[in-house]
Amino acid sequence: MPWELMNDPDNGYSFAQMASITRRVEETQTEVAEVAYSTDQFNVLIISPMPDSVAVGSGDEELPKYGQQSTEALNVLESLNIQVELDYLRPPTWAALQELLGTKQDYYHLVHFDSISLTANEDSSSPLITLEDTSGAADHIPVTDVAKSFKNANIPIVLFSGGIGSMTEPILWSRTGQILSHDGIMQTGILPYSIHGSTQWGFS
Repeated sequence: MPWELMNDPDNGYSFAQMASITRRVEETQTEVAEVAYSTDQFNVLIISPMPDSVAVGSGDEELPKYGQQSTEALNVLESLNIQVELDYLRPPTWAALQELLGTKQDYYHLVHFDSISLTANEDSSSPLITLEDTSGAADHIPVTDVAKSFKNANIPIVLFSGGIGSMTEPILWSRTGQILSHDGIMQTGILPYSIHGSTQWGFS
């Protein structure tokens, strides 16, 4: 918020009326590694898992999962006046992601998880991100494990965008952003909602 908007003509700045201001930072926050990334081109990895179905809402309701944010991102990247290399993770499995990042450390500038869903983890405070297994069914991986892989591969920017039913538990999305930032990802974007039409272009 601009300082000018907090200035009351009669009472002065709002902060001046406060006894104290505290900014709290977790002591265990991971330091971000300094990496010399390639400046010749912008390297992007898109992960768009679409398992057969994912449970959303309440009861036994299940909805198919579709996402188009990565399609719009591709159109935006093609319009840029820079060299861009775009990789899609196929198959979008946990094993394939680990193998790829293990062979391409310090390579990707951006990893985009498109149209994902998050579920609660009964054994941990870390949400579970839904990928696919080798049969195409849903495979739930702790966000802490994903963050660790990104950190080891020195990924500087990570974007999560949601799909159908992604906002059933908003707290899972904010917690995911906290985990990624805490574990050393320099910039994290969290978009829990599924967006459509021209808005996709504007966001991308």
